[in-house]
Amino acid sequence: MWKKILIGLAVFVGLIVALVFWATSGMSGAADDFFNLLAQKNYTTAYKQYLSSDFKSKTPLTKFIDYVKANRFDEVKETNWGNRQINGNLGELEGSLVTQNGSAIPVKLKFVKAGDNWQIYAINKPQSGINPSNSVDKKESNNDTNAVSLQVPTNQEIITLITDSMQHFSYSVRDKSMKEFYDNISDMWKEQTSLEALNRAFGKVLNANIDFTPLIDTTPKINKVSITPEGVLKVKATYDGKAINLNGDYIEVETNYINENGKWKLLGFTFRIKKRV
Repeated sequence: MWKKILIGLAVFVGLIVALVFWATSGMSGAADDFFNLLAQKNYTTAYKQYLSSDFKSKTPLTKFIDYVKANRFDEVKETNWGNRQINGNLGELEGSLVTQNGSAIPVKLKFVKAGDNWQIYAINKPQSGINPSNSVDKKESNNDTNAVSLQVPTNQEIITLITDSMQHFSYSVRDKSMKEFYDNISDMWKEQTSLEALNRAFGKVLNANIDFTPLIDTTPKINKVSITPEGVLKVKATYDGKAINLNGDYIEVETNYINENGKWKLLGFTFRIKKRV
């Protein structure tokens, strides 16, 4: 009798485990595909296909790539998922990642279900080494581990960035095509727009027959500089309209830059001709 009961319990527990693995197979499959893409250095596809919209809204592609490289997620050859949890449209996987040199990295992934697909909502990796006991030190240490610290460039570096962007913009307006400008913007912006879209957006400027190339040799006045928590460098600057024979007017430029592979690349560009009050 007891033997039959024990066998029955074993079968029942086995069914529960099987059901948990079946229910979480979508998450583990997505996680495996995600790390396979990273191992192939296909960061953009992994970012676009397997991260939730909320994750991407708070973490730009370049910052994500920096985080992946810093934690060696692009060196993973094997994944092992032990703890699995699911609660409606939310789920978690906890396990270890085995790198190409055989070392193991503990990691926890949080998922959210979007339609029929599981998307990664958060990636948590415990801090390695000796953890400081002071809570303030812990917070600072975790920030160092999980985020990329970007410093505001010097005023001269910002002027160089603005001048470079203005050069590509001015030459494109002269050629009545935004191709040169488009070729020099960030990969992230290119993923969101096309050359045709930029030609339409700047159509009035392209047809205005104004030569903006003298601005290339004109030093802009930097009015405001800041870096957002997402790592976007935002710059506001102005040019004196006299440089292009617009007496009494001035040119206002707002630019956004994102750090891609160690270089600031253009993520947004607004150009206005304004009258002095």
